[in-house]
Amino acid sequence: MIEFLLDEFDNAMDTKAAVDLISFEEGRGTETGKAMRFMADSMDWGFGKRNDSKVVAMVITDGRSSEKKGFVYDAAERLKEQVDIVIAVGVNMKKEVTFTHFLF
Repeated sequence: MIEFLLDEFDNAMDTKAAVDLISFEEGRGTETGKAMRFMADSMDWGFGKRNDSKVVAMVITDGRSSEKKGFVYDAAERLKEQVDIVIAVGVNMKKEVTFTHFLF
């Protein structure tokens, strides 16, 4: 599910508030690979893109993926074919946020 697009907010405070509103479904496991595959296959990465801009994808996760390592790796490779920058954000249930920025 797409929770929001990065261009929907004008400042960091509004973006952080949107992240706080994301509901995490406990007990389902963390499907980071499935999320990246969805992004790679479903998003229109040209929408709103300017000639001088990079295409950025952000994955917000609540922990280590419960999927097989190979599935997550394959999904990441597929996403890297679509975007210039992937930002992974880990959010635990205590609302602590960790940012990891990957450049491809």
